[in-house]
Amino acid sequence: MLSSSQTSSPFSTVSVFVGALLIRLGMLAVGAWIDRASSTVKYTDIDYFVFSDAARFLSDGGSPYERDTYRYTPFLAYLLLPNLWLHPAWGKVLFVIFDLLVGFLIMKISSQYKVANNTPLKIQPMNGFSSFFAASPPVLYASFWLYNPLVINCSTRGSADSLVSALVLATVLLVQQNRPILAAAFHGAAVHFKVYPIIFSFSYLAALPESDTDGEGQDLTPIGSWRSVWPFSTRKRLLFSVVSALTFLGLTLAAYALSGHPYLSQGLLYHLTRTDNRHNFSPWFYAIYLDFQDEERRRLLGLAAFLPQLLLLASTSLTLGPRDLPFCVAVQTMAFVAFNKVCTAQYFAWYFSVLPAAGPSLASLPSSLPLFLGVAWLLALGAWLACAYLLEFQGRNTFFATWISSLVFLCVNVGLLAWLLEAWGRGEGGIMPAALSREDGITRAREGGGGLRPRRKRERIPVSSERR
Repeated sequence: MLSSSQTSSPFSTVSVFVGALLIRLGMLAVGAWIDRASSTVKYTDIDYFVFSDAARFLSDGGSPYERDTYRYTPFLAYLLLPNLWLHPAWGKVLFVIFDLLVGFLIMKISSQYKVANNTPLKIQPMNGFSSFFAASPPVLYASFWLYNPLVINCSTRGSADSLVSALVLATVLLVQQNRPILAAAFHGAAVHFKVYPIIFSFSYLAALPESDTDGEGQDLTPIGSWRSVWPFSTRKRLLFSVVSALTFLGLTLAAYALSGHPYLSQGLLYHLTRTDNRHNFSPWFYAIYLDFQDEERRRLLGLAAFLPQLLLLASTSLTLGPRDLPFCVAVQTMAFVAFNKVCTAQYFAWYFSVLPAAGPSLASLPSSLPLFLGVAWLLALGAWLACAYLLEFQGRNTFFATWISSLVFLCVNVGLLAWLLEAWGRGEGGIMPAALSREDGITRAREGGGGLRPRRKRERIPVSSERR
């Protein structure tokens, strides 16, 4: 919990959110002006035109999948129907609202931060930033999302990623609040809207309690029960698994009833088999581009890209999930995006939303190395964008240079991930010392769980026998 000195005043919190809203409304107005003034370069993202066209097909009694390249749930087209009879910018305003909701959820998660064995983590000031800006740490964590230029650009151009980010963060918050049924419902909805949140499933399960307890904390799992053999089979973990699966299946069946087979092929299965030969931030794009006509080699490349993701996701779920869920989700998102066979600028918003939520874990980290890595990240991004601009807009053959830039960008992301994991493992972020006290660790060890084990007292050998 936050102390009274750390609790943000209503004015500071409201001013941060009002400022973020005004900036976004201003960018919506600027974007509308650019769209009217230019016939070649549009501010509005191409995906937003796809959403709007799909909603138009829907309102005319057709299917949203009659619009080429519409590869989303039909419910997204339903959400954007007011584009036709209210205002064309309705969808952008909706995504801006979800942007602000993500900021609110970041603030809630960081102000109720819990780690190992549901232990509250004392929130530390961010190396002087809190006092400098006269705001509490949770408000500052939310500001990293609310005032991120890339995030503002994505939502005001018409990207729907803030909707999925809000569902993911709501799931994290509810898991930390030990509310598995609601958390499972949000998780199932998130996976339906965008397949990638399924990678967090085992982390959510690992973060839920390791045993079924009563109101006084007594373990209710019978000795010798099959549930004591397989720890993932506690009542809350089973509830989470069943409810999330039923939510996903229910929404999927409803989408199939509305749109039929086109939904399965374009809105769901396409994302599992997608191979993009266009240039993107992933270094895999060049190999896919060269072997695009060879289906077997494309399949092997997809498998090669998936294996590093699988290993990283499995290891982090088991090691970080039970101890620090927000940090685990942030690391998994960064690893998934970095090693994915397709990576666009909108993917960065996925981990820009979860990294600030893990702020309490990172507040006391030394600022020199992350500053260096942040600058390296921006430089690598700029180098890639320069090569891609020459390729796409100037028609120059810079495929190889773009691929080299993608490799450099991957190395920078891997370096950032390695530094975060190493720093967290050393406890520099305040996690292990603050969250897992010796008393808590001893209790968990006696109960057969994880945590610290009581140190054995060293038996003192008598001086006389020692000399012998």
